[in-house]
Amino acid sequence: MRNIFIDPHFGNVFQKHPLTLLDVGASGGISNKWKRAERYLRVVGFEPDKRAFEGLKAKSNASQRFLNTALHDKNDVLKLNLTEGQANSSIFTPNESFLEQFPDKQRFEIVGSVDLNAKRLTQQMLADEGIRDADFLKVDTQGGELFILQGANDLLEDLLFGIEVEVEFVPIYREQPLFSDVDKLLQEKGFQLFDLRRYYWKREVGAGIRMVKGQLIFADALYLKSYEAFLRAISGLNVEQKQAKILKAISICLVYRMYDYALYLCDRAVKDNILEKTEKEIIFKSISKRMTRFSFRGQGRLAKFLYKLHLYLKSDRFYFVDEE
Repeated sequence: MRNIFIDPHFGNVFQKHPLTLLDVGASGGISNKWKRAERYLRVVGFEPDKRAFEGLKAKSNASQRFLNTALHDKNDVLKLNLTEGQANSSIFTPNESFLEQFPDKQRFEIVGSVDLNAKRLTQQMLADEGIRDADFLKVDTQGGELFILQGANDLLEDLLFGIEVEVEFVPIYREQPLFSDVDKLLQEKGFQLFDLRRYYWKREVGAGIRMVKGQLIFADALYLKSYEAFLRAISGLNVEQKQAKILKAISICLVYRMYDYALYLCDRAVKDNILEKTEKEIIFKSISKRMTRFSFRGQGRLAKFLYKLHLYLKSDRFYFVDEE
């Protein structure tokens, strides 16, 4: 695995200022992409469903902790609808008229409910848990993402550089916010949409047809803060803290293979006297190695064919994931 912490030269910085990931809807643990960051990674996971939380507790250690806490835009009592498929539980009610068109709809059937004491995800809440900094927020809560982001207003404006949020393009749940609502909020907070990992569902009548995408249902959307917004957010920090935030932002770019933006952040940070020119040379050299590859005539056509073959083999009867 490539070292997303760039070079041993920066080891002391990352050791003193670990990259902090807030995982809201932590069922299943952190994704594989973040395992490349485990060396200097601190994870705080939030999981309101006790069925999933019990499994996460066993994974807690010095660098990973999990809280059986529900998050929302205000401190309130919420009803969580428990569904047959644990990952589909939501504060919203499943939209049966839409779901009945697709296979495996029984995973959305409500089997019970539980009242939750919800909190806002604020800097003060994190401080109460001993967390003074945060760099990345992942949110996957089956329709409740917008409310959690609204409740995390001060984190969006100050601490966070990146967000991965599940967004829906159609109402899987009744009256749930959709992609356009989430996108509007994050754009207003200085975040830019960088990528979408898209998920398509095939209707039951055509579930057995291969090489058919079906309908775009939801996506994992990656947002990274613009350099200008990020610079404003860290303006009150001292030089060491600013350097640490920039280096961690670069590392986040490497986790998601956004190499060009990593180089851009580094270049701008040197111009603003946050990083030294010698440090820029180290970072550029490290990232350039990751981007080096051999080329040959016709590689574009071959890549396109192999990509289509990959998608064909990865798709199953019910859904289709369009990814790199």
